[in-house]
Order: sequence, then C-alpha cells, then structure tokens
Amino acid sequence: MNTKLFFTTFLLLLTVSLNAQTNYLTIDKNIQLPKDSLERTNLLNDLNDFLFSIKENNGMENWVVLEEKNETQILIEGIQDFIKNDTIDFKPFLINAELLNDKKTYSIQIAYISLTNSTPFLKAIVEFIAHKKDNNFFFSSPLLRLTKEWNTKTDENLVFRYQNKNSENVVNQYLTYNKKYNEMLHVTTKTDYYFCDDCESMNQMLRLAGILYKSDYNGETWNGIFFDTKEKRIILETQRMSRQSIVDPHDLFHSKANIAIPQNRNFYMICAGADIYAGCWGMNWLEIKKLFKGKMTGNKQQDWLQLYFDRYNFGESNAKYIFVTSFINGLIIEKVEKEQGFGAVLKLFASGDMFKDRNNFFKTLEEITGINERNFNKKVEDMIKNSLKDI
Repeated sequence: MNTKLFFTTFLLLLTVSLNAQTNYLTIDKNIQLPKDSLERTNLLNDLNDFLFSIKENNGMENWVVLEEKNETQILIEGIQDFIKNDTIDFKPFLINAELLNDKKTYSIQIAYISLTNSTPFLKAIVEFIAHKKDNNFFFSSPLLRLTKEWNTKTDENLVFRYQNKNSENVVNQYLTYNKKYNEMLHVTTKTDYYFCDDCESMNQMLRLAGILYKSDYNGETWNGIFFDTKEKRIILETQRMSRQSIVDPHDLFHSKANIAIPQNRNFYMICAGADIYAGCWGMNWLEIKKLFKGKMTGNKQQDWLQLYFDRYNFGESNAKYIFVTSFINGLIIEKVEKEQGFGAVLKLFASGDMFKDRNNFFKTLEEITGINERNFNKKVEDMIKNSLKDI
C-alpha cells in the first residue's frame, strides 16, 4: 500500500457522515454502496451502530452473527484495544462495501485513523462480513468464510483446518500430543487451529481473521498467533507450520500449560515440565540428565542458587540452550510429583514470575517443597545426587 497516496486521496474524500443517531462512521463519498436506497440506509445505519457499540463496549452481541461470535470477537477486541487509548482518538472510516457473489453479504472494510495531529495516523484496517437478514444486517469475521473449503479434522475439543493435504501428518501428531497434554493438564478449553499454507508471513495470516493492517504488527515476523475468546482459543499458523514434518512437543506443552495456568505462570517451571514430559531439542529427560551430569557435576562445589538465577546454559550450544534454572526445576517437579501428585506440580506451574517477584516465589516453593533461599544449595545438591546416582 502506498500510504502517502492513500492518505492524500482519502482525506479529500472523507466529507460525508452518516445521518444516524451517533454520526460515528465517516464514509468515502466515492465508494460504491447498495443502489437500493432502503438496503443502503439499513446497511450504513446498522454498521454505524455496530461500530459505535464496539466503542462503547455495550451491546455488540446484538449485531454479531451468533454462529461466528468467537471468530468475530478477535476483531472486536482488536479494535477495542486501541480505541481505549486515552491520548489518541481513532475514528472509523468506511473505505469499501463490496457485494459478494452470494448477493446476500457484503465485504466491509473499515480504516481506523486519527486526525488529531497534523499528520494522519492509520492505526488499522479491518474487514467484516455484513449478512443481510430481513431488513437488518449482522456482522462477522471473514475467517470461517475464507476457510470453508479447507480440510477439517476434529477430535474432542480440537478442530484443525488446513489447506494442504500434506499437512495431515503434522495434524495427526498434534492430535496425539494435544490429547495427552489436555488430559495431563486438565485442559478442557476448545481450540481451533488454522494452518495456512498460502501464508508466508504473519500479516498474510492475520488477513484471514479480518485484520488487514494493524500498526502494532508492522514488520513482525512471527509464525503464529493465538486469540483467546470466551469459549475457545483460536490459533493461526503460517506455512512454516503447515509444511513441517515433525511437531515440537516441547513448544506444544508450553502452549497447553499456558491455557491450563491462565494467571501467575512460572515460565521456567513450565519449561521444566516440558523438558520432563516432552523433551527438549530432540533429547528426552534421561538424556538431559546425562548431559547435565557430564557438564555440571564433579568435585567442584557449585553455587546452585547463583547458577539458578543466572540462567546458566549447559546446553549443546547457545542456540540449543538448556538452563540450569529449568533443570533444577525439573528435579523439584520430579520429587513433588512422586511425593504429592501432579496437582502439586500444577501449583508449581502457577508460582508466579520467579525473577520479578522472587520473595513470593520462594514463599510458594517453601510451602510446597520446604525449599527456601537459605537451604536452596543443600536441598538442590541432595536432589542432584539422588537423581543422578544411577545414571
């Protein structure tokens, strides 16, 4: 998009406002609108009221297609995220209303722009699908429409949508690991995966969800993104995922643990759980123990507390890192699960940010394990000796 040309042309045309109860939506006077005057009025009024309800965070559900409410929530929350900004006022401008082939729906594109300063600021361009029902219009994300011809696999609370039949191998692996980790972590949240084989970049992928442009994502090169709605998690993946041959169970464990532990997550405890139950860099937990024993044990007395908070890397390289932090946490998890069960392990996963709130972390750790900062080195040394003695 030529942004400069877009704004120059766009600002010359933004002169017509809706004659509706809030006059919230501004319309490019040169765009093609429905020729039928009643349909045009109903579309513009309903769209105006829908966007205003998003701004006011009140009554959006009255305008959303019920069967697609979760997918549409992605767009609604994405808009509300920047509308709530106290310092910049973003206004919606209708830049396209295109009748689709079924003659019953329209592709609606909205640009959110701030004209507060001398230089216009384009924050986002979003796309909704407007569905005509009697004399009213209801709105949805384009996600399900754009992926309706994709392949689908469903298992319990999981739905996979993928373009390429060759993706079935990785989808089947996902189904196996997902089921295992869902049972382990007591995850019941529904999850929808979209493997976009045509999407080389994150921005291409986000267009499926109706986010045609958002300044926050400008230049980002992520391979995947997820959105949490009231009823499910929606995960969008680029072709890197759809074309891979092997799923990384370590990363998937992290993803599932993040659902199971929505607050106060301890990243390094969860990473340790992933090492134990899913492995790391192609190594299983026993192989990680052997690597640790060869590199980190011997006659020298180690300051485990120092190495723990230094996140000392004993992995094969900087790229294939394994931190002492996660390894010690793995030993703690092993001991706690054996003595108290997996429910206590979940409490460790929810023990908070150990670096930002060290005192609270050790308070929780001591309640569960008896380990505190004063006895840390002694307790850890004992665990290492007991765990590695037969390896």
